[in-house]
Amino acid sequence: MIISGCMNIPTNYKEPAEIKLIDKTLMYKGYITDLMVLQALELARSSEVKITDLHIDSGGGSARAGIIFGSWVYKNKIKVTIDNLCFSSCANYIFTAADNLYINKNSLIGWHGGAFQEYFRVNMRWYEYAIPNRQENKESYEALKRESWKKEETEFFDMIKVDQKITTYGQLREYNCQHLTRANGWNYSLDDLQKLGVNNITMEDDDFVLSGDMNKLSSCRIKLSKS
Repeated sequence: MIISGCMNIPTNYKEPAEIKLIDKTLMYKGYITDLMVLQALELARSSEVKITDLHIDSGGGSARAGIIFGSWVYKNKIKVTIDNLCFSSCANYIFTAADNLYINKNSLIGWHGGAFQEYFRVNMRWYEYAIPNRQENKESYEALKRESWKKEETEFFDMIKVDQKITTYGQLREYNCQHLTRANGWNYSLDDLQKLGVNNITMEDDDFVLSGDMNKLSSCRIKLSKS
C-alpha cells in the first residue's frame, strides 16, 4: 500500500533499492517499498551475526513498508546512521524509531506529511476524467486506505513514544515554512526533536542542513520551541 502523503520524492537512486550486509550493519539505499523492505529484513534475519546497525539513504516511499521497517528498528534497538538523505517515510518511521541516531555530514532530513495530514491529492490520468464518477470512486477508495494507515501509524507512534504530530506540524499555518520557501519538506532543531520524543542524536554538522549536496531536495526549519 503506497500512500500519496508519504510518496517518495524523486532522487538519483537506482530502482528500487540497493541492500547489503557488512558485518553487523544493514545497508539500505533507495526507495522504501514493500518488496525491498521484506528483502532487507529477510537478509537481516538470515545473518549469522545479530544486526545492530542500519545505514540508510532514502527519499521515502511506502508508508506501510516504512512502518514495518521502523517497527523492526525499534524492537531490535537498532542504531541508525543517515547517509546523505532521510526524507518522507524514512523520516516518519525510520528516523523516529532509532535507538541511537548518527547523521553524517551534509545529510538532509525532511518531513512532509503523514496519515493525518489535512490534504491529499488523488492522482488521475488524463483519460480517467472521461469516465463517469471515476474521481469520486478513487477518492472513496483512497479514503478507505487512509483509515487503515491512520490506525497503523497511531499504533506505531504509541509504541515508540514519539509525538505523532511530528509528521504534520509543518503543514499547520503557524509553522508552514514550505509555503514561503518552496522547500520539499521541513525539519526540526535538536531541542524540538527531544521534546517530540526523538533522542540520542549525534551529528557531524553543527545543525541539520536545509539542502543536500547530492540531491535536489530541500528542507526548511520550523521552530516549535519558544525562544
